[in-house]
Amino acid sequence: MHELIVSPFLDDYLVLRTGSPQALKIPRDKYQQLVQASTASDVSPTWLVDAARRSWNPLPDRTATNRNNGR
Repeated sequence: MHELIVSPFLDDYLVLRTGSPQALKIPRDKYQQLVQASTASDVSPTWLVDAARRSWNPLPDRTATNRNNGR
């Protein structure tokens, strides 16, 4: 199961944690950075790791993966 899910929603871009009602809203450029990072490597950007840990501490150390099936 994924720890974090990043997805467009209406006119926003959200980072969600499975089982949590809280979400982080990120700007479009950060979302695009995540899309590019998930296809180029399995390393999450530092800004995402830091923001997620501030919001949902503790988070396990894991890498990012792209599960959007090419969309």
